[in-house]
Amino acid sequence: SSPVSFELQELDRINIGENFSVSINIKNDSEEVRTIQASLSASSVYYNGVKAHLIKKASGVFKVQPKSSEFLKLTVKADEYLEKLVEYCIIKFYTIATVMETRQTWAGEDDFQVIKPTVQILVERELPLGLSARLAFQIKNPLKKKLTKCKFSYEAPGLIKKAHNVPYRDIGPEAEATWEIMFTPMFVGPHKLVATFDSKELTDITGSVSVEVVDG
Repeated sequence: SSPVSFELQELDRINIGENFSVSINIKNDSEEVRTIQASLSASSVYYNGVKAHLIKKASGVFKVQPKSSEFLKLTVKADEYLEKLVEYCIIKFYTIATVMETRQTWAGEDDFQVIKPTVQILVERELPLGLSARLAFQIKNPLKKKLTKCKFSYEAPGLIKKAHNVPYRDIGPEAEATWEIMFTPMFVGPHKLVATFDSKELTDITGSVSVEVVDG
């Protein structure tokens, strides 16, 4: 008899704060009913592939009629994975299925990345030496909940005297925030400005920009 075929629907990437789902398409090409035992799990993993935290798991036993298909679907809400992400925000799916009548076994896996926003840095790319200049940082909260215990950090050796950590107010769900300062460039030449935003709910959001300080 013809085997049962399995196909894992793949995801490339999602934006942080979005819900996502993954499914296995199970197709029975035989002339007989097939009983499938299947499980599907999502876990956060470190960049080297080592599992960090189980996010969610679905399993079940169900029958697939002759010459027909069924889906096993796992839906994950943002609140179920946000606190379980680790660096690089990679999520991996593992799935295993067995056809009870024939003992045919299939296993599949796939991973994808959860994309964080960046800190937008607004500043003139060419700055006159010794003249006051405006610098602004912008971030959009991608989550459907407010961000608390917020702070901006920024540094630009040779451009700004020292690194700064600045507490910031709470940022509402899906709201934008802008924070700005004035500063005076003290040294001629190319400089790199790096900014980081952190909050209790969303950490390690970064941005960088290169500027040139010119004399006269």
